Amino acid sequence: MRIEIKSYKVVISNIKWGSYGTNAWIMLFDAETAGASNYRVRLNFRSAHENYDVTEQGNFITVGMSYNSFPGIVDILRNEKPIFVSWYPDSNFACVATTLEPMGEEESGD
Repeated sequence: MRIEIKSYKVVISNIKWGSYGTNAWIMLFDAETAGASNYRVRLNFRSAHENYDVTEQGNFITVGMSYNSFPGIVDILRNEKPIFVSWYPDSNFACVATTLEPMGEEESGD
């Protein structure tokens, strides 16, 4: 499946959350959930050697990711548009991606 992300919320906590010690996550919202309290995708950032499963519950998914990817994901969310999340539950794979862009793209400064 693939959805376009319309907004996001970053949460960093000093509390270990759940059995994986998650204390940073990003909630991603699509057109249907933008502005609502229900996110569509939640990226849980975990330390190395932990479970990076993709789980689907009802209308949303949770993706375990390495803490090392946190700065890059935030950078993409802040600076690129459009952003998509694709996931494949049968293969336990998910990714955050932009669309195809030309090399040497100049920013407009708007």
